Amino acid sequence: MAFAPLRMETRAGKTTQAGGRSLTPFSQALILSFPGMLGGLVWNRPVSVLVREPDGSEIVIPVVDRTRQIELALLGAVAGFSLFILISRILLDRKSSGELS
Repeated sequence: MAFAPLRMETRAGKTTQAGGRSLTPFSQALILSFPGMLGGLVWNRPVSVLVREPDGSEIVIPVVDRTRQIELALLGAVAGFSLFILISRILLDRKSSGELS
């Protein structure tokens, strides 16, 4: 098997019994490994919970990761603000040097 520096894994957690139901959490991990080095970066996030009823039926409940949504929104806001500042700075430099009329 070839070395994959970036991979995504989905894993089941420990099954727990609650009120006759069996609950199994699932998570995804984004794993970044560096060749020739020990260790790397791992980013885990919740994905879903599998609920097994006493009658044998199964339900998959997705987990909405609000923290991830907020982090991505903040990242987008910072990128947008940085782009705005960069463009403003370029336009002000051109105006002060007389390139814009």
